Amino acid sequence: MSEKRSGPGPRAAPPGGGQKRPRPIEMFTVQSSSVARVGFDAAREELHVQFRTSENVYIYEGVASEVHAELMASDSKGGFINTRIKNVYPFRVQHPA
Repeated sequence: MSEKRSGPGPRAAPPGGGQKRPRPIEMFTVQSSSVARVGFDAAREELHVQFRTSENVYIYEGVASEVHAELMASDSKGGFINTRIKNVYPFRVQHPA
């Protein structure tokens, strides 16, 4: 049995593929030999990390505010990310524009 839909048909996507541009996250320089900058979007629970070896920003999803606070208070940002963030949270990579 096929499903019928009422109302107007599909709308054309606006220019740019219909995706909203993400709002910029403020990034803060941190004292670390491996991490250059860190940002956090509490509303989306996203931790943004730029490592010193790349211009890419790694966006880790589902990170609680408390984990971000622990990272920022950590004496070793790189060590914290290696043990508490990497391989724990899913991530995506944002390449520079």
